[in-house]
Amino acid sequence: MPDTPSRSPSPPRRSRRTSDDAGANRAGLAKVIPRRPAVSWWLGIVLALGFAALVTPAITAEHWLLRFGPGTIAEHHEAPFTVRAPMTGTGELRVGGGVVVARGEIASRDEAALADAIAATTPGGAGLYLAVFALTCVLGALFTHHISRSTKGRLVRVQVVSLATIALLAVAVKIVLLSTALSALVVPIAVLAMVPTMVLDRVVGLATGVLAALVISLQAPFDIGLALLLLVQTAAAGLVIAERPRRRWLAALTAGAVTTLCTAATYLLLTYLISGHPPDLRDPLHSPWLAAATGPAIAALLAVPVLPVYQLLVGEITQGKLIALEDLGHPLLRQIAEKSPGTWQHSLMMANMAEIAANAIGANGRLVRVGAYFHDLGKSLQPKYFIENLEPGETSPHDRLPPEVSCDAIFAHVTEGIVTARRAGLHERIVDFMHMHHGNGVLEYFWAKCREQGNPDGLTLEDFRYPGHPPQSRETALLAICDAVEAASRTLNKPDPAAIDSLVQRIVYGKLHLGQLDEAGLSMADLRRISDSLRETIRHANHGRIEYPWQKAGQDASASATATTTTAPRLDSLDRRPARDTARRAPPPGDSDTALAATADVKDSGRTSTSGSDAARVRAGTARNAQPGDRRAAPEPAVDPALEPTLDDPGAAHTQLPRANESAGPPSRRALPLTAPPEDDASADSAVRIIDRPPPSQVPPTTMPGRAPGPAASTDGRVASAAH
Repeated sequence: MPDTPSRSPSPPRRSRRTSDDAGANRAGLAKVIPRRPAVSWWLGIVLALGFAALVTPAITAEHWLLRFGPGTIAEHHEAPFTVRAPMTGTGELRVGGGVVVARGEIASRDEAALADAIAATTPGGAGLYLAVFALTCVLGALFTHHISRSTKGRLVRVQVVSLATIALLAVAVKIVLLSTALSALVVPIAVLAMVPTMVLDRVVGLATGVLAALVISLQAPFDIGLALLLLVQTAAAGLVIAERPRRRWLAALTAGAVTTLCTAATYLLLTYLISGHPPDLRDPLHSPWLAAATGPAIAALLAVPVLPVYQLLVGEITQGKLIALEDLGHPLLRQIAEKSPGTWQHSLMMANMAEIAANAIGANGRLVRVGAYFHDLGKSLQPKYFIENLEPGETSPHDRLPPEVSCDAIFAHVTEGIVTARRAGLHERIVDFMHMHHGNGVLEYFWAKCREQGNPDGLTLEDFRYPGHPPQSRETALLAICDAVEAASRTLNKPDPAAIDSLVQRIVYGKLHLGQLDEAGLSMADLRRISDSLRETIRHANHGRIEYPWQKAGQDASASATATTTTAPRLDSLDRRPARDTARRAPPPGDSDTALAATADVKDSGRTSTSGSDAARVRAGTARNAQPGDRRAAPEPAVDPALEPTLDDPGAAHTQLPRANESAGPPSRRALPLTAPPEDDASADSAVRIIDRPPPSQVPPTTMPGRAPGPAASTDGRVASAAH
């Protein structure tokens, strides 16, 4: 994608707009952010009619395609297709649900007679097709009505994929039943309940599984016992398996095992209730009981491999893509971090909050985290329009723009972000977070500013409404709440539990009151869990810490101007020890002459000349020979800005000695390194000693080599210390 140049934001070309222009602008934005189509009542009827038109030919294939009737299966002739008998028939038709005669087998007299009896009991003519069509149409209508209760199941794409999948399965099962001797119980019908539950929710999974079980039970010919076994299989699978499980294989195998036990037990009980004795297990390889236990086991093995295919069909993002987008090295994420660092920190904090809350309500935490990373992608295109990206003291461009133009600039981070994301190939589920986290709420700040200015253009509240749609899923609604809570939590002066609780409740209730959560599918219990999670996260994010010793020492030193000795740990002492002993140990504060001599004898580690130390001794002696009456208070000498840290120890404090004579040549620049500790005293390595001379009256006279006795150095000879 093209790189956005780093420059100050350019305001929109028009400085004012009318209400008609605003309406046209919102119409253009609606094209950028289309709403996902949902199934209405009339569209549900259309889908049901189409579904019935697809499955009716499959159910009645042996009648209109193979012309099944009395005399079709002739004695001592090969059967052209497999003929089956219902499992729960009466009289001569009760054969335990087995195959009457398989395709290609030579039919005996009894088999031919039984096939003729089955054909005679089946209605013929147009009535058969109309009855099957009407029955499947009713089942399809009930399916579309029930599945619309789900926030994801009401989408047209989900319902079309579900109905088309069942129709294709019906065709495939009919081909297998007519050409082989396999039992209908072997069909892994439970996979149609497992996969939608794992990808979408339990409402979609159960509805899809139940409809598929009823359609399959009509295949050979209609069998109430077969329908009951398939319903038990799909219901057990859909109820046991978890929604959006983290460990998919474990969830699928667990559901498969439970479903196998339930289906096998149901077959045993059903056979006993119908025939009065348990099923014959002397030939288990050809027993329907084994077939009833095999179907769920196959479904458990197919669920996870089929999962990505179903996700692509219904428009959901796969786990592999989420993992790839979660990488912080993604080019779009790097763009956000580099061009809008304040927005990026906000997104990171949101991601942590939202993922914890998503796990609390059983939503897709990884999807919410990735959505939080990308939701403000548009802000990286014009970052200076947003306060979190302004430097301290920097003027906001909104100060010189009309409120309606500022509103357009804010809205652009939604629309331009969507365009950029689609150009980069981001999945639509990620794009949803970019416009649904604001929904269609009102930009209240600029609407209030417009009214304060008298609203000269006659704009309405709708002109300041975000060009998005309310959250359509639990994940997008959760991110919308976290976005507002995280931003508002930064304004708390005192983040105590009462203030945090009031803030979270106000934001959650505000979005609920404005209808922003109506289509998200969040229950009141979900909102309570989300609120509790956000309160705990904000409270722990504002945790306290104890002060480090160097912080406390720095505060004490700044509070007491007469302190003679202040210790503070060197900033690099936690990482390394000094390379060598470059300074003498600081003397006690009472021995002023010793301290002065030690300061004057400091050698610059990068130079071998002793001119600096000689100049220091000259200045020290001059100060010492001064008469007491001539001594007067002098201001603290300022640090020469030309001083720079030494290369040997960049973390050390540097000292500038006062000049003795301005005409004595260039000033001597010396660094006062940290006092290196002796080998047996490691604690001295963590402190910098700031030497401050006591008042002259407290300093006893001393004698330095080559100098006459005199009073102590005046305050003009004090050492100025500058910490870098």
